[in-house]
Amino acid sequence: MIIAENLTRRGALTGVTIDIAPGETLAVVGESGSGKTALARLLLRLDRPTSGGLPADGVHGLFPDLDPRMTIADSVAEPMRVHRRHDPAWRDELLTLVGLGPGDGRRRPADLPAPELRRAALARGLALRPGVLVLDEPVADLDPSARAELTALLRAVRERLGTAYLYLTRDVADVRQLAERVAVLYRGGIVERGPAQAVFEAPAHPYTQALLSAVPVADPRRERRRRRVPLAEERPDAPAGGCRFRHRCPKFAAELTTLQRGKCSAEAPAPRPRAGGAEAACHYASVATVW
Repeated sequence: MIIAENLTRRGALTGVTIDIAPGETLAVVGESGSGKTALARLLLRLDRPTSGGLPADGVHGLFPDLDPRMTIADSVAEPMRVHRRHDPAWRDELLTLVGLGPGDGRRRPADLPAPELRRAALARGLALRPGVLVLDEPVADLDPSARAELTALLRAVRERLGTAYLYLTRDVADVRQLAERVAVLYRGGIVERGPAQAVFEAPAHPYTQALLSAVPVADPRRERRRRRVPLAEERPDAPAGGCRFRHRCPKFAAELTTLQRGKCSAEAPAPRPRAGGAEAACHYASVATVW
């Protein structure tokens, strides 16, 4: 299902289309400032787009900041009361589903550690049985053990309820075990997307390659042998037009001819299909191994 089509917000996003199959996880990855939070706010109707089509109702978000005055059970039930769908049995089932007991439901946010608060926020996000749940950095600031547990819980909840996830993160390592598809966002536009295996194992856009080359691997010998893809610093004064990535692109700087650079400067690249069902928005995309 398409949940946003040709979505544009001046200064944040340009022509972004998001489609997610029922029960699927689509990860949108990119550095801070790439437009992930702007995308989430538009999908949740917290902001209005300049142009493009927003989804119908059924897209909800996970908000980790619960009202400190309310018990966990009341926070989970609040969306049901607001929409006149109060269902104590469903509330209790949700608390159990995310690994919280009846005693936790009687506590307040200040009484729970961070991992349990994320579980409570997940239950609240699922209260109205959304078709798509927007997860904005859901495991950020948790220790590795808590990250792994919450990721496993997200998989189990998805399998149990059939809820689709739009997973927004700057940390590529967070989504390798959860996402079926990946979209790479850079300065408000999607530069590469496709099945997770195709994007992670054979990235074709220089920005995707740089992101993945920065993810550490557990094997020290492999880590030492890996090829790093350096990126130039952002240039606030960079001229507009053409490829939005060219001012930081290592291929533009060191590999392309003058004629090829002229094309990058003058013409914004359109997404082009490549092997594995993926596509990359680069005039001179080429697959590289970065692991």
